[in-house]
Amino acid sequence: MIASLWTTWRPQSVTDSGTFSDEVTRARRIVQAASIAQCLTIGTTWKLWNHRPDFPNLAVVHSFAEINWPWFLIASSILTAIVPRVGSPTFAVVLTGALLGDQMRLQPEVVTLAVLMFAPLLMPSGMHATRWLLASVWIWSGLHKMLSVGWRIEGGGFIADAFGLAFLTDVFVVLVPVVEIAIGIAALFQSLRPVARWGGAAMHIGILITLAVFARTNSAIWPWNAALAIVAISIFAPSRPQSISKKTRAIAITFLMYPALFYVGAVDAYLSSNLYSFNTATAEYCSKDVCRNLNSLSYDKLNTPFPPEPRLFKGWFHATCKLGDTLLIEGRAGVLDQARSETTYSCTR
Repeated sequence: MIASLWTTWRPQSVTDSGTFSDEVTRARRIVQAASIAQCLTIGTTWKLWNHRPDFPNLAVVHSFAEINWPWFLIASSILTAIVPRVGSPTFAVVLTGALLGDQMRLQPEVVTLAVLMFAPLLMPSGMHATRWLLASVWIWSGLHKMLSVGWRIEGGGFIADAFGLAFLTDVFVVLVPVVEIAIGIAALFQSLRPVARWGGAAMHIGILITLAVFARTNSAIWPWNAALAIVAISIFAPSRPQSISKKTRAIAITFLMYPALFYVGAVDAYLSSNLYSFNTATAEYCSKDVCRNLNSLSYDKLNTPFPPEPRLFKGWFHATCKLGDTLLIEGRAGVLDQARSETTYSCTR
């Protein structure tokens, strides 16, 4: 059993099957692109991965919160790019420790890149699963926007304003999610892979240019978008149709369906590809002197957004508050409904 698993995992060059050999080459390129992007992501969010007395870690295992993780993560990312079969599982172990040391690190770019550093190497099913993962990310990123009143009020305007085209806000409101969903659907079909390949690359290059050049914001996800553009070109390159096992189909269906659990509160927003939809929970922290949105505060301190989950808002508040401070949490909005619950917490210590 162990020998069989090792043979499946090992990304060796196979010459008796040209198709399989091509898949191995593409898998290594994907892993390398994701590894480099992960290094850059860790670098741009350096403080997030350290022990932070001034912006407390929200740990699951408190002893792991005391560890400064950046160099371990960067070293294992570099190892993954050079020797994938050794570096990838090493990085997975290190990242798991870092996540247990702080739930603030559950950022979508980190999680997606980690999967791309691992899954493609599980030949041959890993490449199929990776394609379905990207399809899920694209489809649900668009669906969440389409189902959000907040996207229509705020999201489309953000993009239009970044380009100085405020008069086209209504166009962006419709166009962005439709394009995301269309590219995601194309990724599901062999005959439409050219659309997913070049459409996905163009979309992520467009996102990168919007954020880096026009809006000049959220540098933490610039490497992620650059990597996804490269991954789209590699993974949807022309290849011969291959049979898909029942196990792989089950994984694919899971990737496609689990983001829907966001709407019943069973999955975190970021883990369900809910990005820039403006239908997630928000929190405002008020001290005696000032009130701040926690998302804005997190950007200032860590160069990354605060994961929009009430449990994390409350955990942070109870770890930092002083007598008289308050926290106002607005819950998730419903489907095509802007109404939100409001809960206020007071510090009593």
